[in-house]
Formats: sequence, structure tokens, C-alpha cells
Amino acid sequence: MILKTLCFLYFVKCLLAEVKFHIEPSSPIFAVENTTLFIKCIAEDTAGNINTTTKFRAGPNEIKTTPDNHIVVTTTYIGSKTIIELKISGIQSKDLYDQSKLYCATPNSDYQMDVYILSEQYVPKFVNDAPTTLSTVYGSDFSFSCSVVSKRNEKYHVDIEWNFDGILESNIKYIPDASNQTFLRSKVIISGVKYSNGGKYSCIAKLSVDGYEKKYTKIFNLAEISAETNQPSKEEIVKAGSDVTLVCDIAGYPAPKYVWKKFEAVIDNYTDSRYKFSKENSSEYETLTISDVTYSDRAVYSCIVNFNNSQVVKEFTLRVRDPLNALWPAVGILIEAVLLAIIIFSCEACKKSKQGKKNYKMKENEENEETSPLVGNSPTKIVYSGAEDSARLRSSKEIVA
Repeated sequence: MILKTLCFLYFVKCLLAEVKFHIEPSSPIFAVENTTLFIKCIAEDTAGNINTTTKFRAGPNEIKTTPDNHIVVTTTYIGSKTIIELKISGIQSKDLYDQSKLYCATPNSDYQMDVYILSEQYVPKFVNDAPTTLSTVYGSDFSFSCSVVSKRNEKYHVDIEWNFDGILESNIKYIPDASNQTFLRSKVIISGVKYSNGGKYSCIAKLSVDGYEKKYTKIFNLAEISAETNQPSKEEIVKAGSDVTLVCDIAGYPAPKYVWKKFEAVIDNYTDSRYKFSKENSSEYETLTISDVTYSDRAVYSCIVNFNNSQVVKEFTLRVRDPLNALWPAVGILIEAVLLAIIIFSCEACKKSKQGKKNYKMKENEENEETSPLVGNSPTKIVYSGAEDSARLRSSKEIVA
């Protein structure tokens, strides 16, 4: 009686047992003719039973190891898990009895896999007609293409789609470029390149068969976006004792390294404690701030950014003014007024001096006339003619010799 009960319970346990399947790779499985197909099936019995009859079958036909090892089936048992592996070298459709359904089967259940053995002509192949590592200049218009060769028909269909790992920008467009029964090309067009457009672009050739998809990927890396090489110089005029910030508005992808120079000498944080290098808030640009500017800071400063294919330089001419500079015009006017007053005073003094000398000479001549022995007591008159200093003496009476 006890034996019958145990047998009944075991029978019930077997009926209630469930088998869980895990397949590698997951379905659907695509394989190309003349390549190696490898499939692993793990069947785990929840009741703890070991399924020694687990097998692969295509339709009703069991797949077994062939004498030449073209097909190899191996089985391993680990606890309640049965691991069965299938390896087919140089696979052909006939190896699966021309079936697209493959089963991992146990006595009580099975797991269906969709397996497609593709002819080489239906497999998308990328055409190496363009470099995959790209570079361009900020603000330019840039484009690149992805080409695929693949035969297509009603059963096998191929499309190209793109995936970008960066920020999705409105200035990027993906457009079909060419198409026929064996050739497909798609283009990426970037209008006005931004630094955020740098990154990896995945060209995905999507093969569709019976509603399933197999994807083949080619990566294009927009590895460098450099700045324009023509950078205008800038002049900064500041007062001595103030702070000045020089903004090097040169950016790039990936973020470039900045080198600063004062004339021809490289400067950094260790050159002068007053120098501070930093990124501008919410900006990609680097700045140089000089605190407490002195006259010795007058110089031409250069911001140098090196890219793989170019070097970009921006120059700043720093001029330092005296804080009292605004007073100099007034001081100049005052000095001019003082000089003018001195000149006027000097002219007037010189004029008066000459007039005094002239009056003194006239008085001296008058005194000489009064004491002259030639005229005695006769009235006389002194007349000056022209610019000559000689005088002619006239008598109001005729002088008789």
C-alpha cells in the first residue's frame, strides 16, 4: 500500500513538473551559409528530475552527431539542469532539413526557435567607400554616407537607419541617398555644425525576415570639431589696480587643451599668483583673469588651441592706464593757461622796457640841446628824420657866418 502511494505521488509530481528553457543565442537566430552555427539549450526541471532524453529536432527529425563531426551534439547534466549544445560547421539549409523551426525538446515539453540560414547574397555588407573617423570645422555644413550591398525580395527586406549617441539636434537630417535591388545608401547631413554634434553615429542595416529583424552596424565617429582658424585679435584697456578677464572663445570637440602665452613665454598658475585660469560659467570657453593689474602686465597675450589638423590662436593686446588719467586733460589746460599768462606778462614787460629806454634818450637829447654853444640863447628846434638817430638843428633866425 505504501509503495503504491509513493508511486502515485511520484507520478503526480512528474505531471506537475515544469521545464524552464534558456536558449543562447535568443530566438530568432540568423546564420549565414558556410559559417558555424552554435546553439545552447538549458532545460531545468522544476521537480528536480533529470531529463536524459532532451534533444534538438527540426520538425519531427532529431538532429544527431554525424560521423564526420559536421554536426556535433553534446549533453551535460548539472543537478536538475540538462545542458545540450549544438554545433554545425559550414552550415547549409539541408542540415536543418530545410526547416526554419528548431526545437529543444524534452519528453513533456519543448521550446521553439526560429532559425534562418541566410544565403550570402541576402546578408547586408557595408561598402568601405568613406572613412569612419571624421573631422570638420565648427559652423560648416558637413555630410557623410553609409552604403550597403544586399539582395532583396519579398521575403528578405533591408533598410538603413541611424542612431546617434549624443544630443539629438534639429540641425541633423538622415535621408535616403540611393536605392536599387542590390544597393542602398543613406546620408547624414549636418547644417551649421555644433560642438554637440560630435560623437558616434551608428549606421544600422536592418534585415527583416518573416517579421523578425537582424541588425548589422557600422560606426562613424565624428571625432573632431575644430574652431575656425581665423580669429580676430582683441584689445583690452584697463586701469591699473583693477582686474581683467580675457575670454578665449575657441572651443572644440572633444574639449581641447588651452595654452596661454605672454608674448612668447608660456604662462600658467605657477607663473604668477594673480593669474587664474577657468571655464566660463555655462560656457565651453576658457578664461584668463589677471588680478590687480600693473603696468608690467602690458603685453600681447595669446590663447593657443591645438587640434589634430590645425592650430587656432587668438591674441589680446592689454593696455594699462593710470587711474588719474582722466585728470590729465584738465592739468594740461591749466598748464597751457599758465604758460600763456607768462608769455603775455613777458611781452608786456619787454614792451615797457623798450618804451622807458626811448623816453630816456629823448630826455637826454633835449638836455644836450639846451647847453649847445652854437646857438647861444637862440631858440632851437630838434627834428628827427626817419629812423636815423642824427638830429638837424634849425634856428628860428638865420645864423650869420
